[in-house]
Amino acid sequence: MAWTWRGTPGLVGGHGIAALLALRAGCGDGEAPETSGTQMGAPTPQTRTQANRPPQIDALRLKPRSPQSGGYVEAVASASDPDGDPTWVLFEWTLDGARASGKNNRLSLQSSPKGARVEVRAIPTDGKSQGESVSASVRVENAPPRVADAEYDLLPPVQRGQTIGVVATAHDTDLEDKEGLELRYRWYVNGVATGNRGRRFNTSALRTGARIHARVVAWDGEEQSAPHDMLPVVLGNLPPVITSHPETGLMADGSFRYSVEAEDPDGDRGLRFELVDGPDGMQIDEVLGEIAWTPGEGQLGEHRVEVHVVDSQGGKDGQVFPILVSDPNAPPADGQVPAAPAN
Repeated sequence: MAWTWRGTPGLVGGHGIAALLALRAGCGDGEAPETSGTQMGAPTPQTRTQANRPPQIDALRLKPRSPQSGGYVEAVASASDPDGDPTWVLFEWTLDGARASGKNNRLSLQSSPKGARVEVRAIPTDGKSQGESVSASVRVENAPPRVADAEYDLLPPVQRGQTIGVVATAHDTDLEDKEGLELRYRWYVNGVATGNRGRRFNTSALRTGARIHARVVAWDGEEQSAPHDMLPVVLGNLPPVITSHPETGLMADGSFRYSVEAEDPDGDRGLRFELVDGPDGMQIDEVLGEIAWTPGEGQLGEHRVEVHVVDSQGGKDGQVFPILVSDPNAPPADGQVPAAPAN
């Protein structure tokens, strides 16, 4: 008969030995008690702890590849750990060799001059140890300027013959370029570029309805800005102008004749003449502008005449003048022939 003893592991006191001897004493020759514990006298196995291995940077790059002053530069890194531990990457920034304060993997270039050397050092860590660092660097490139604002110095409507100009401002993030910006201009008529590259444009050679606009660019000595196209301006109509002057008295036959002459700065044809005010019986030819009148009885004295000339766009000019009808029995004054009212 065999005896089984399930003792307490690690029980090595005097009572334990005594109990073990007592049990062994009840066993037959050549029989040994079965135990689930560690056999006394056998070496206790120990687990070996493997040393932590540091992580490593697998890739590192900076973007954008051509950073500009006023912008930013960002480090993009990947790391791995041979032990499979979670990894982090620490970043240290320098600007022209001096320590720079970056926000994690991003560095602001708000006050960085063009040409400055930006460098980042990426350091991998698993929280237990750090791996070897890897560095990358770029140069701050020239930032092109930009046209901040542009407007015409005349408010619409702009009329043919007027000179229109541009008032513009430009901006540059490069500190050294702020004071030396140059503004350049190009004028377009109906979408076609002209040879005028000045700030001002005279519209005398254009016709009513022409669409003009200016294109403005800024130049910093190295690069120019994107073009800034201003909104088109449509030239308004210029009114016609009466160029003739009437006599204020009657002719020798006692009638009044006056041919109104007018010119249109826009070259508009088809001018029309209107008699706005005049004595009874006065008439005007609306196409030729000829006024004819013979005063009748009771029309002695001074009469007011107002005539208008109107172009096809509604532009107009006016002329006001008096006509004196004198008593035929009165002596003539200033060489005038007294009018003899018609019977």
